[in-house]
Amino acid sequence: MSDLLLNFHFDSNDLTLSSGKTTLKFSEKQLHWCLNAKDYSIKFDHIIGAAPVVPDTKPIKRSGSCCNKPENILELAAENITSQLSNYWVLYALTITKNKDGDVDQPVFRQILFSTDNNEDTTNAVHLIRSACRYTHPSNEGKKLLFIINPFGGVNLAMSIYEKYVLPMAKMAGLFSMIEIIETQQSLHAVELAQKLDISKYRSICTISGDGVFHEVINGLLSRDDWREAVKIPLGTIGAGKNFIPIHSSGSANAIGKNLDTIAPELSMLSILNCNTRKMDAFAIVQNNSVTYSHLSVSWAFIADIDIESETYRQLGSLRFTLAAIIRLARLRTYSGKLSVLLSEEAANYEIPEAAQCNTYKGPKTKYVMPGSTAYQSWPTQIDSNFQFFMACNMPWISKDFICSPTTKIDDGELVVMYSDSMGRSGSLACVLDSERGAHMTMKSMKHYRVKAFSLVPYGHDKLSKRARNDTESNSSVGLLTDANLILDVSGERIPYSPIQVEVIPSVLNLIVPEWLDAERWASKFHAEFPTFVE
Repeated sequence: MSDLLLNFHFDSNDLTLSSGKTTLKFSEKQLHWCLNAKDYSIKFDHIIGAAPVVPDTKPIKRSGSCCNKPENILELAAENITSQLSNYWVLYALTITKNKDGDVDQPVFRQILFSTDNNEDTTNAVHLIRSACRYTHPSNEGKKLLFIINPFGGVNLAMSIYEKYVLPMAKMAGLFSMIEIIETQQSLHAVELAQKLDISKYRSICTISGDGVFHEVINGLLSRDDWREAVKIPLGTIGAGKNFIPIHSSGSANAIGKNLDTIAPELSMLSILNCNTRKMDAFAIVQNNSVTYSHLSVSWAFIADIDIESETYRQLGSLRFTLAAIIRLARLRTYSGKLSVLLSEEAANYEIPEAAQCNTYKGPKTKYVMPGSTAYQSWPTQIDSNFQFFMACNMPWISKDFICSPTTKIDDGELVVMYSDSMGRSGSLACVLDSERGAHMTMKSMKHYRVKAFSLVPYGHDKLSKRARNDTESNSSVGLLTDANLILDVSGERIPYSPIQVEVIPSVLNLIVPEWLDAERWASKFHAEFPTFVE
């Protein structure tokens, strides 16, 4: 529908804006009106906000994608908002539709222009729209929305996204003065920030970057003395990072955006304004007598090699992943190691006795893995094998192009661990080229488990010298490996190449999610395509 110019009279005794031409009516979830015998409606979850505009500079007479070039419609629209008295106001919203696969299409920005009899009616109308949206989605009045921005991460788009999407939409929502930003200065800066923030000042904490800064924020919050209170704050993210898997890479998004159907920045920002939340699992990583936390995945072997090695070719942009994949396929590595998994149905029998539990670190206490503990050695499933592929997933998508575990949910209290000892070049290539269906899970060589915890002792690979391979086996157990070619990857961040123990922390985070999210569809689609698959 094209932009409309509607005259109305404001009735302060009812949530109804009325005139001879049209009536705006508020239901519990939608705004309705009728014009020329045709009914229209907008979900409150799709409304950005409302604002008075300058009378002689009426809003752009068009709707369209917020990414139109050479100008950004959101920025242009926000320029017309005024703090002066006006007889004009605009309702701002996104038209959100889904394609045949259930994915959200590129949203269309809408401006609906209203004229009033006097500026008092404009003020009342704008207040009414904003109040109605906040009534549907309660917020903490007077608290700020904090954005932690990594200006140099991924593809260096974070600040541009902030200026082109966050600021205009905040202005439309009447929350411009409630925005606060902090730019990270170096690696792990976001950890320090999250550890020291006065949480009571903020309505939400959101990152504009790749998955790495979100990973740091989680670590900061979970390592606070008051972590139980800190994790209640809603967490959001706007993707501006590198794409994790080659071949299909384009745009700027992170894995969380794909998992939440908020790939487009304006969708992420709308979700942040609405602030609907859902519980999300995290996982603890025990390594070298310390405990850290993350949210997405643990990778080793083929996928980890591509992800980290591609940094060498950063100047090539998204092509760096393709190049890294070609190089690694040409010299595919076969690693050796020891994997212990604690299956979900067996976990209750293997809790570490409370008297033996470690209480020297802050954050959620683990039940199955702990610094200094060798309890994992008693778990029933022990695997001493070769590894060409290894992933442990806490979310279905580990990038916007790779659905690693379609049946995983963000709050199922489990990790999905999968590995292959003999995927080979053909299987590895198929995994890269056909990464959006989850077909790799059905390969005969792929083993997979639903677990509460796992332990991984990584050794070297077959491209190392015999002496180096022997050194890795003798030194890995005490964490002495330093070879630059040996890679362990947690949520896209490189960690020391030494033994790790990992345990899921169920429903510990408070994640901002959109109302349009259908998180069940990936599992449903996967089972429909591969009906004989059994986990």
